[in-house]
Amino acid sequence: LPFDHAVITLQAPLSICVARDSQRKVPFGPEAARAVYRKVTRFEYGIPVDATQPVGSVVRKISSLLLTSR
Repeated sequence: LPFDHAVITLQAPLSICVARDSQRKVPFGPEAARAVYRKVTRFEYGIPVDATQPVGSVVRKISSLLLTSR
């Protein structure tokens, strides 16, 4: 790409993805979470981030990565 960019890959087991979806105001449901999980775990790309940590910690990690990649 002709501008600064970063690809960040959140890594978490399916059980966490389903649990977090269920906590949304409008959840998509377990089957939707499984379908997305199958699609995004087909390949590894970008900077891996452990998404098993609390959401706030994950956001801080991503922010830190974006600030240091400049």
